[in-house]
Amino acid sequence: MSEEKEQHRFVIRGGIYMTVEGYRRYIGYSTTQAIRTALKQGRIVGAVKIGSTWIIPRDAIIIDTSISHGGYRELRRIKEEYRKRTEEALAAKEAKQYNRSR
Repeated sequence: MSEEKEQHRFVIRGGIYMTVEGYRRYIGYSTTQAIRTALKQGRIVGAVKIGSTWIIPRDAIIIDTSISHGGYRELRRIKEEYRKRTEEALAAKEAKQYNRSR
């Protein structure tokens, strides 16, 4: 293993830990931004901050918090129903005012 790769790995209590840069290379990300964001949000289990440096277990995974159960579909349906009711109420109000003015 090259010296450059070795500097991003640590063995602590029998586990292999990596810096953010080493973990980025290990999982194949192009930048460290997504990893740093996940660290700040606590979505990488086992990661520890020592001073200003994060160390991440080699086998850690980034927890996905995206909605995958269709919640957005339900929200869109509710918004669409509200929009229709609002349009119908406005149309009825305009029709009522039109009939009064005749």
